[in-house]
Amino acid sequence: MTFTIIKTLGINYRTYNDVRHSYFTKWCSKIAHDYAIPHRYLVKNDHLYNWYLTQWINYVEFPYVNECKIYVNAKIDDPDSYQKLFHFYPSTIYDYYPNELLKKIKIELQFKNKLKNA
Repeated sequence: MTFTIIKTLGINYRTYNDVRHSYFTKWCSKIAHDYAIPHRYLVKNDHLYNWYLTQWINYVEFPYVNECKIYVNAKIDDPDSYQKLFHFYPSTIYDYYPNELLKKIKIELQFKNKLKNA
């Protein structure tokens, strides 16, 4: 599936990975504000990133590939149009967040701060 996306967008895997990570850091900005957790702490959290990647597959990759299937099968090669369409999908994740994981992250951060101040 990722290969199909990369091909339609006319980019390589490294660029695709950078785009995905860029959207993750934007999402982390929203979560940092909503949960009062430092942004850098969220971006560095592997569990949170893995959760986000799962959401990415479900809410970005699957819907995008489904919508583009007709055009790809018709062999329409228009990376600019595909890119415009693709950038709509990441916003569908913005309202989702792993509540329990964020609570654990916040507790862990508070514990680290207590140790640091002790």
